[in-house]
Amino acid sequence: MTIKWTRESFLILLTLIMILVGIFYYGNQILVVPAQESADSSSSIVNDQKALMEVYPPDENLLAEYEAAYEETGAFLPIGEQANEAIVRLEELAGQSSVEIEQVSRIGFRQGVPEAGDSYFSSSYQLDMTGTSPADFRELMDRLVSEERVWNVTSFTYEKSGGSNYTGTLIFNIYYYMEPTE
Repeated sequence: MTIKWTRESFLILLTLIMILVGIFYYGNQILVVPAQESADSSSSIVNDQKALMEVYPPDENLLAEYEAAYEETGAFLPIGEQANEAIVRLEELAGQSSVEIEQVSRIGFRQGVPEAGDSYFSSSYQLDMTGTSPADFRELMDRLVSEERVWNVTSFTYEKSGGSNYTGTLIFNIYYYMEPTE
């Protein structure tokens, strides 16, 4: 079979070639270019991560050191408020100091500590107590400030309530760390 090249056959062939070129061009723009850009982006991220791993290689000793430091500071600034544990410890210290706790009330909750960062908070409490002498109150204060956990006593007052009894009020903050939420 031979094709006779006429004007019509030449125009049909030219039209088919133009359609194929158009399909190739738009197919390349729609399918290949976005896939290539995505691959280049992923390749760039992988290269950046490899470079970062070369600069900061993982070190098991360093990780163990960080974990030990984290556990050590956990006693000072525990994760979460842990108010129940703090009040139980306060009652133990009061019992050792011959002070009777009348009431503990929260007067401030989850106040940010701007100097320390966005993950550190404090809660304020008021403690009403009775004792037989001011020395008992001072002994309780000494025991509080010698605790591992950070107790910040902001106000301490007492007065004679009649007979040999004294009443006192202690306002304190307990500090803690909260994991950032995303």
